[in-house]
Amino acid sequence: MIYLSEDVKKENIDSYDAYDFSEDLLYSLKTYNSQISTIRDNSVRVKNNIRKILSNQTNNQYTETELQKIGDMLTKKNGQLKELITYKSNLLTYDHYIMPLDVSKYKTEESIKEARRKASKQVEKYNLKYNCKWIAQDIIEYGEIYLALVKGKNNYLFFKFPREMCMITQKTGNMVSKFAINLGYLNSTNYYTFPQDIQNLYWDYQEGRLDKRRIIKNSWYQMTEVTYMAFTLDEWQEKGTPYYSYLFDSLASLEELSDLVNLNAYIDSFRLLHQKPELDDRGQLKMERKKILNYHNSLKSLVPYGYCTLTSPLDLKLISSDGNSSSILDAKEKTKTTIYDSSGVNDNLFNGNTTNTEAVSIGFTIDTLMPLRIQKEIENWVNDHMRSVRATSNWFLEFIPTNEYNQGLEAERQRNALTVYSPKWKYLGTIGLTPLRALSTIESEELEDIASKMLPLSTAYTQVGNEVGGRPSKAETGESNAKNSSTNPNE
Repeated sequence: MIYLSEDVKKENIDSYDAYDFSEDLLYSLKTYNSQISTIRDNSVRVKNNIRKILSNQTNNQYTETELQKIGDMLTKKNGQLKELITYKSNLLTYDHYIMPLDVSKYKTEESIKEARRKASKQVEKYNLKYNCKWIAQDIIEYGEIYLALVKGKNNYLFFKFPREMCMITQKTGNMVSKFAINLGYLNSTNYYTFPQDIQNLYWDYQEGRLDKRRIIKNSWYQMTEVTYMAFTLDEWQEKGTPYYSYLFDSLASLEELSDLVNLNAYIDSFRLLHQKPELDDRGQLKMERKKILNYHNSLKSLVPYGYCTLTSPLDLKLISSDGNSSSILDAKEKTKTTIYDSSGVNDNLFNGNTTNTEAVSIGFTIDTLMPLRIQKEIENWVNDHMRSVRATSNWFLEFIPTNEYNQGLEAERQRNALTVYSPKWKYLGTIGLTPLRALSTIESEELEDIASKMLPLSTAYTQVGNEVGGRPSKAETGESNAKNSSTNPNE
């Protein structure tokens, strides 16, 4: 649409000559270049902000917090980053099994069976196959997670602390991260949303009853209990950074290119109607300016959406943006490929533009390296906590490195390994059974005598002795074999 500039008023419009009148109209038109400049300015600000934060070495906690905010924004806006995080965090199946640390403590078959049953019930409370996936997603997306294990009636609840109120302060002997919380973050309006232990700390802090040996930096209280744990990919840092922070610059560029593609589509569909008033020999308007303005407003009110009207005595020149659109699309595709390459993930997993090759299969293994590291951190903490519980104090848990791609192959490998005394409990874990469900499956099938009711069907390979059917014995075919082996052609 065309609008007059603010200083052009109806009562003094006659004081302008034709050139000034046209200039006012053109000044108010939103041109292609002005929109491009606006988009570029916004994109440059985002990219410059990302680069400034990444290069800031003076305040690590500020840097990491700001990167987490940017990562949260990009994850919500960019489906590519969201899919990368979802893919990595849900790749593993988190299959696991338990075994006794010191089997000599159990003297009879019944005693070890009972101990396994109690330990399996305890491990089931962690609900690892579900909880590990969202824990891994938070670690990848934000670079850290701070948790408290809250005991329920039949299971455990993992409470997640706000990242801005926590920082890592120490490690246990099993390399489990411990953290401190900023009690100054708590107030009368939010303290009740935390576990009861934290609520008690809040009141003790307000009344000055806390152990000062556990307080650092005035209001930071160290949570050393085994039920409090932190996970991060930055082993020796107070705060973690988003795993894909190195992609933020490229993702900002991709967002800029996407905006340009949308703008080009708008420009390509844009239609400008030029209404040119007549001029005399001296270059002056033949018609009164008030009438020209009325004609302009009348035309403007009639055109449909997507059309713009311009009334000007100046000639216009058409500039096409067709070639620019194709170059922007090419740049966008190259940027997307760069993001996949930088993340170490084969883009065929998501778009399938080319035929999968052996390189894609090998890529599956490489994709699991980082999730396996997170899995090991969780395993270390679980074993630490199991030592503190009577039912599992003599047991350890081990995750099996299975993922959504190799679970079937790994189950077959474990089945073959049973012949050389590989743990049968590990095999049951590989096929997706938790320790409690594996134990329940075995015991229930024994009680129901499933084995006698599901015998293999009779085939040539399962029948022996005098059973009817099956392959003939050598004794039964001896005569015909001798006849067939004769070398006399006249026989």
